[in-house]
Amino acid sequence: MHTSNETPRRLERLHVRAWPASETARVDGWLWRWSGGGSQRANSVSTIDFIGNDVAAAIDQVEARYRAKSSPIQFHTFGLSETGGDLSQPADLPALLTARGYEAGETTVTMLATARPVDIPADVQVTDVPTAEWLAVYLEAITESRRAVNRQILRRIPDPRAFFTVRGGGRVISTALGVADGGH
Repeated sequence: MHTSNETPRRLERLHVRAWPASETARVDGWLWRWSGGGSQRANSVSTIDFIGNDVAAAIDQVEARYRAKSSPIQFHTFGLSETGGDLSQPADLPALLTARGYEAGETTVTMLATARPVDIPADVQVTDVPTAEWLAVYLEAITESRRAVNRQILRRIPDPRAFFTVRGGGRVISTALGVADGGH
């Protein structure tokens, strides 16, 4: 599927709103996020939008904010796998970060498809809050260091949202989360 550069930028903005950090601040258009550890997305700078004139000064501000929290300094850069192009702003940000000693971390893959209405299968439960079973499966699948922070983030996820619990063989075998925003 071919997409314009604005489509992944729009989706990244939706990701940011769907997984809200406990503290945020704008740094020359970037969104600085902090949640006390755990979740990488909720503890990194979203580099979608940059409106400043001095990227080095903006990086310095970000670093100072994380140092004040005694937290790792993380920038969330992103690009398109189909073109290999980076969509972070400014365009040379990954090279600037590498020159300052930053290294690549975990990779997140976002897949895009058009959804159509379907009947919910009998083995799928949909709720607007996570059930105890949903939480048990979800929390088991993530590292212990992320569990407490992610529980807090789950409480902040905006409506409309849906928690999907899939059963097989009489037990929960999978969970999913969906957040609707901006027609997506």
